[in-house]
Amino acid sequence: QLKRAIAALIGLLVMFVGLSFPLGGNAEGTSLLEDARAGYTSHPVISIDSNADFSSTASAEGWPGSGIMGDPYIIRGYDIDGGDGGRCIYIGNTTVYFVIEGCSLHDASYQYEHFEVGAGVALYNVRNSLVLLNNVSSCASGIYLHGSDYNEVTENNISAVEGICL
Repeated sequence: QLKRAIAALIGLLVMFVGLSFPLGGNAEGTSLLEDARAGYTSHPVISIDSNADFSSTASAEGWPGSGIMGDPYIIRGYDIDGGDGGRCIYIGNTTVYFVIEGCSLHDASYQYEHFEVGAGVALYNVRNSLVLLNNVSSCASGIYLHGSDYNEVTENNISAVEGICL
């Protein structure tokens, strides 16, 4: 009797969730994934390859922070389609402090030319980063670190061929 009641309750719950959150889209005809990305700011692929490059890019973009321990540069709230660039965010050869937080990174395609292509976030020879609370999807690699240390990767939602590559 108890098993039937639990099974009926689970069935009702599944039916309720299916009616409340249709998988194909919403009443406006957009997909749930598009709705989720609506809270982000669309941004082109980010590519930084030195401390000086990071400083000038942060200044041009208006990113908060100064790149030091108590005041890291902050890259936050972007929707980045990796598209033809092969990666969404590439940062290399830096020792500045920075945070990549709360971004939607997707569709970075694998290309044979470079090891980090196809990554939502690619860090090459990097120190002092914090990568957290990002959604990475449809990429060959979610987060790729090569020759990097003193970096923290935490609480990211990754749906990729390879989640985190070290």
